[in-house]
Amino acid sequence: MAIVCKIVVFPALGGETIRVLCPFPTGVNKSIILVVKYLDAKYQKAKLKDKLTQSGYISVVIPYSPGLYLKDSAALAGIGPIGKNNLLITPDYGSQIRLRAIVTTAPLICGEPLLESEYCKECDICMRACPANAFIDGKYTKNICNEWARANWEILSKHTVIWCNVCIEECPVTKKRKS
Repeated sequence: MAIVCKIVVFPALGGETIRVLCPFPTGVNKSIILVVKYLDAKYQKAKLKDKLTQSGYISVVIPYSPGLYLKDSAALAGIGPIGKNNLLITPDYGSQIRLRAIVTTAPLICGEPLLESEYCKECDICMRACPANAFIDGKYTKNICNEWARANWEILSKHTVIWCNVCIEECPVTKKRKS
């Protein structure tokens, strides 16, 4: 049994600004969803694992693979709701984040599940801005989004492409963070 909890790691890791939220019954496996600023995921995941290990806790980084539903787990852990754009929206970074997972024996405090987005109630900016028109009857359609993104991505190198990020960039919560 894995219990998802909330750990939010802020980009200023030089100052070690880490909030760890989640205690469990003894003997329960604990999974951490790590929310990191867009480009810092790999560095911060390793840094947090090292910090937990140095504090005496067993910690294992879980590699991302299809079928590992970090976005849904993060919403259930109270990190943020899933918005109309089908992405997790955090108060600090909007949707401009990457999620990673660590399993640890550290004592943690569970967050409250966020099942509905307060951010999106009266907003449809991402829907109107979507160049793929991936919203059918107000619902996000993953296949339309993926097909358009693959047909229009910008190739930077043999191993690097830039996907469409219009819904992320246009989200008022993301924009608030950037200003």
